[in-house]
Amino acid sequence: MSLIEKKTYHHTKIERIKNILTRYAESGTPKFFEIIVDGIKVIPKTDKVEEFDAHQNFIDGDTKSIEIKIHYGTSNNNDQYIYLLEEEKEQEKQPQTLAGMSAEELQSKIKESIDVEKEKWRQQQIEQEYGNLKTAHQQLQQEHEALKKKLTETENGNHLKFGQIASVALEEVARRNTKIIKQLPGGETLAGFIEKDNKEQEAKSLETVPETEASFTRKEATAKEITEEEQQLFLFSKQLVERFKEQLPNVIHIINLLADAPVLITTVEELLKENQQQIKNKTKK
Repeated sequence: MSLIEKKTYHHTKIERIKNILTRYAESGTPKFFEIIVDGIKVIPKTDKVEEFDAHQNFIDGDTKSIEIKIHYGTSNNNDQYIYLLEEEKEQEKQPQTLAGMSAEELQSKIKESIDVEKEKWRQQQIEQEYGNLKTAHQQLQQEHEALKKKLTETENGNHLKFGQIASVALEEVARRNTKIIKQLPGGETLAGFIEKDNKEQEAKSLETVPETEASFTRKEATAKEITEEEQQLFLFSKQLVERFKEQLPNVIHIINLLADAPVLITTVEELLKENQQQIKNKTKK
């Protein structure tokens, strides 16, 4: 619901709004605003706080009102703050109360103080959330560096190519995380092959007595199924290597983290969608 607020003009009230807009801009979430003096739009809709003070060029002794609109995102919905200069002139004629302020002015000051404290609290919450995200990001970076080092040591010790390391790692990740693979495009078929092979390998490990010719025929069929699965795994690995290249260790690590804590899958997905939306909004601007 949009807010419409009328107050007696005072330069500190205008300055307070400017400070709030500045803090939003500094936090990376600037708000759009516009300023109207006596019904004339002197500052068109913009999110550049440096243009805010330009409205003062249009204020003189005959000015009656200053209206500031603060928009919700890029929409036309907005909160309106209307400051009446004529009322200020009338207030000067009225008796003053505490510390030279009228009752109305005192009440306005109290409300402003409450609003400022609320804004400080919101800013503290934002900074705290940012700190938590920054810490999580640093931890992921450290784990990424450790994984890179381990991959480098493996490559140097065994003379394996990066593609071979990636294939081995991806196969291990794929075998342990068929639920995640099913969520990928075309992943249902691959997940089915992997789950079937996992069961067959588990059954083989329980066998203690070699079987006869009939068993040989069944093993041939199993080998054929495994070959199809390996082909699917190879295509899956190849697609990830081609798409992510240098970022592949990060992708493998992220999949492992999600496998250990699947409750975070929805959170990560929402963060990625939000990031994509912010990029689209910046592109539109």
